[in-house]
Amino acid sequence: MKNKEKRLKIAILGEHPDNDAEAFRTLLEKRSYPNAQFDIPIRNLRGGQLDVPAAVIRQIKNVKREKSIDKFIIVRDLDGILPERDKVKNRDEWFQKVNKGIDESGIFYLAIAETEALLLSDIETINKKYGTKLPQHANPISILDPKKELKTKTEKSKSPYEPKHCGDIMKEINFQKVLDNHKGERSYQAFISNLDDILK
Repeated sequence: MKNKEKRLKIAILGEHPDNDAEAFRTLLEKRSYPNAQFDIPIRNLRGGQLDVPAAVIRQIKNVKREKSIDKFIIVRDLDGILPERDKVKNRDEWFQKVNKGIDESGIFYLAIAETEALLLSDIETINKKYGTKLPQHANPISILDPKKELKTKTEKSKSPYEPKHCGDIMKEINFQKVLDNHKGERSYQAFISNLDDILK
């Protein structure tokens, strides 16, 4: 049961604290969650280090205890698309192990294929940032390599896309466009629907 007198402390863990987790928090905070406070307390686990469930569990349990965290949003890249079911299964099994170890306090967001797909959900902002004239993709969740897509499509810009741009671009991204365009199974739209049920 949600305690309406107290804001839930929600921590976010991503594969890179600055590029992924901060960008994810920036987008999330564009939606009103008056009963929640988001933070990124773990900054020393990155990339492949997250592949070891025991290490992730240990870090999360320490932070939960020290900072009284209620929930942990865990963001992992699939580095593939939904038809690659073995990859999806592998990531889901990884999360199940972690979640069991942290007393089922995890909320999983499987980024298909990568966080950059969220940026490509608002192509107007991308075009404005990089001086491109790219059309809106029907659904960025189906782009096999959105990071490469952004790099390739912006390579003639004065400052072509780099992953370190992710956080700054996300500040300009329109939340509703991401919600409308990143849709379907395991999408941001599905994640927000689930999060709304938990936090609102």
